[in-house]
Amino acid sequence: AFNLTVDGTKNVHAGGAVTLVSGNLTFTGAVSSTGSVTSTAGAGNILFSNTFFNNGTLALGSGTATTTGNATSTAGGTINIGSGTLVVMGNLDLTASTFNAGTGIVRFAGAAATQDIRPSTHGTASNTYFNNLESIRTGAGTVTVTAVTSTVLGYFTASSTAATTYDFVTTNFSVGGSTSLNSNSTVTSTSGNLYFGSTVTSSGAIGIGTTGNLFFGGTLQNNGTLSLGTTGIATTTGHVTSTGTFNGRSGTLVILGGLVNSGTFNPHTGTVKYRGSLSATRNLPAVLFYHLSIETTGAEAVDFSSSSSTVLGNLTIAAGAQMVNMTGASS
Repeated sequence: AFNLTVDGTKNVHAGGAVTLVSGNLTFTGAVSSTGSVTSTAGAGNILFSNTFFNNGTLALGSGTATTTGNATSTAGGTINIGSGTLVVMGNLDLTASTFNAGTGIVRFAGAAATQDIRPSTHGTASNTYFNNLESIRTGAGTVTVTAVTSTVLGYFTASSTAATTYDFVTTNFSVGGSTSLNSNSTVTSTSGNLYFGSTVTSSGAIGIGTTGNLFFGGTLQNNGTLSLGTTGIATTTGHVTSTGTFNGRSGTLVILGGLVNSGTFNPHTGTVKYRGSLSATRNLPAVLFYHLSIETTGAEAVDFSSSSSTVLGNLTIAAGAQMVNMTGASS
């Protein structure tokens, strides 16, 4: 294997090509490319130690490319991740670029206090996709994602060693695979929607600022903090286990599965709605509800017998819904 370090500012002109077939390639200065920078299958790593401006093609193959400075890919630029890994330590602007996620990984890293991530809005919806998304940041800070939509087709894992907020602001962010958040992780949005399509295990914080909605398409294990928006709706389709803190604020929690709570349940002025139709009876946890609405259908019943539940506000039982063993309940 051959390792090459290129010093100073470098331009890769249109029609020009830099191809890594083995070893590692390091650019110590700023790089501006209208040609191609490619790592072939089985090759090593490409390191951009300064800024990287791509108006050509960056192709990773199965290798790793690391941008320690700010990276921009323009309308004339294409990034092909392949089965490789793109490590982002600065800002990443893909707004107008073609971005092909392949089967690879985008990984946030470094210790920058702020990282501005702008997924592509160019052309087809697939340009907005990441395949797998990871974060291993080592410094406290905020990663801000700005786009209309941003989709992770695979998993999202945040395991940074310092407190990191992932702020999606108004972006509608969705994860198709599993999500794992450690205790240093906060995932939030001001008014965008956060959609988690599969299992979520969180020791961090998940929350909406105002009008956005939360959706959990699989089981949810909350060992940290889950906070609803002030007017938003959080929907859980799988079983929810909470050993952490739940903050209802003035939002609505819709439960289509079950809820087991051994942590802190703060209802504030929010509403909890039990909906759906299961073959088994669902037991209510021993918590304070503010507003509680039972809207289940079919033969299923909601059972109060295992707990002493209190409804501070309104208790609504929809037509056809069943409740049993209410001797321990009060409203």
